[in-house]
Amino acid sequence: MDSLFDRKISTGRLVACVCAAAAVMTGINLAAAVYFFRGIGELRAAEQRLQGLSDFEARIIAKMDKVNIGMQTRLEELDRGLQGRFSEINDHFDKIERSSPPSKMETSLPPVADAASDDTVPLEKAAPEFQVAVEPAVAPSSQGQQSLPAPSSAYQRIETADGKVYYRKVK
Repeated sequence: MDSLFDRKISTGRLVACVCAAAAVMTGINLAAAVYFFRGIGELRAAEQRLQGLSDFEARIIAKMDKVNIGMQTRLEELDRGLQGRFSEINDHFDKIERSSPPSKMETSLPPVADAASDDTVPLEKAAPEFQVAVEPAVAPSSQGQQSLPAPSSAYQRIETADGKVYYRKVK
C-alpha cells in the first residue's frame, strides 16, 4: 500500500508541475501578446504620421511649383521687355547712323587743362546744354554691408569673427 500511496503522490506532483508549467507559459504568451499589440499600435501611429508628412510634402511641392511657374512667367515678361527695349535702342542707333554719315561725324574734346592754368571752368558751367540723369546711389551702411531684414523671433542670428552668418532656431 505504501507503493500505491507514493504513486499517487508522484502523479499528483507531476500534474502540479505540468499545471505550473502551463501557467508560466500562458503568462509568457500573454506578456508577449501585450507587447506585440503595443508595437502594432505604435506602428499604426507612425504610419499615420508618415501619411501626414506625405500630404504635407505634396502641399509644399504644389506651392513650390506655383512659385516656380510664377517666377518663370515674370522672368519671361522681363526678358520680353528687355528684348523690346534692346530692339528700340538698336532702331535708334540705326536711325542715327542713317541720318549722319560716318564722314561727317566729328568728335571734339575740350582742351586738356594744364595743372598750372587757373582758367578751368566747372563742368556744369562749361556745357549747360548737356544734362546727365543720375540715380541716387544707396549710401553704404557704416559697416559696409547691405541693410539686413528684420530679425525673426524664431531664429537667432550668429555672426562669427570671420564674417560667416549662422541662424539657430530658438526653442
